[in-house]
Amino acid sequence: MSLTAVRASVAQALENYRPIPLVAFRIVDSLGINLYCLRENDEKPRLLCGERHTQTKEQLAEICDCEYETLLVSRQDFLHLSKKLASCLDRALADETIPLEERFSLLQIAYAAELEHLFRQAYLEKYYVLAQEVGKKISSLLQQGEVSVEKLFSLLHHNSCHYAHVTNVAGYAVVLARALEIASPEELDRIAEACLLCEVGNLYLPEGLLSQKGRLSPHEREELNRAPLLAYEVLCEKEGIDFSQLMMIYQRRERVDGTGYPVRILGEEIHPWAKLLSVVDAFDAVTSDRDYRPAAPLQEGLMYLTQNANTHFEPEMVLCWISAFQLQ
Repeated sequence: MSLTAVRASVAQALENYRPIPLVAFRIVDSLGINLYCLRENDEKPRLLCGERHTQTKEQLAEICDCEYETLLVSRQDFLHLSKKLASCLDRALADETIPLEERFSLLQIAYAAELEHLFRQAYLEKYYVLAQEVGKKISSLLQQGEVSVEKLFSLLHHNSCHYAHVTNVAGYAVVLARALEIASPEELDRIAEACLLCEVGNLYLPEGLLSQKGRLSPHEREELNRAPLLAYEVLCEKEGIDFSQLMMIYQRRERVDGTGYPVRILGEEIHPWAKLLSVVDAFDAVTSDRDYRPAAPLQEGLMYLTQNANTHFEPEMVLCWISAFQLQ
């Protein structure tokens, strides 16, 4: 079996599950959900604890002793857990005994259900307010200390859901911005907020275009390439969003060699924040599952950025992002 086929098989086995860090089960009491694990030679997730049995502290301690890095829950139970975790998130984020990377994972899970619901239902006004809230929390959390990007990568969700992509990208963007010596808390807040809004243009694309499999027609490609413009047009009317954020969203698909879209501008004309978003946005897309392909592993994602530096991406930012992993 080819490597691609193996990855596709693993992705299919996990399609109906979501990974959850162990720390989540120490924070939320009385889960009442099925817990699964996936060992190296398992063809599908294996049940550890059933939903009819309340997970006791002794059971969780026993599971922790097995040294699972993550457990799995079904997609349906994940939404239930997301809502329960949201009710105690602030307490968890303030707990300095929990590593920053794990607290970020808890934040991603806690907001997953609400982000996904508001975006899928196209409740733009409510989603806009939530994006500002989540962006500020991501920025504030990741300014509290040094972050292991590799550990963060291992804990995040890499599926095709909206919540996963925008929270991954927001976290990566803050880490990269700090590595590029953007130190202003206000600027980091605005960068994270814009990341949560970067997919808004997709709400105004023809139905079914994003989920379509196979090669797009020239007309369909032209429609897809309008997404940054559509996002810009709807967001420029919102109070509280500034020029840098708008350019970040509008220009994130431009390439430094002038072959991007929507207007094919050259590198020196692209806003620095848009160049930053372009790097982490592409990295997360490559290393996450999509309907038409499984996620690439970490090293392949970094190689993709390296191969496209000087054409798609700003070389300095690519080098800085790769260096963030190598310094761990």
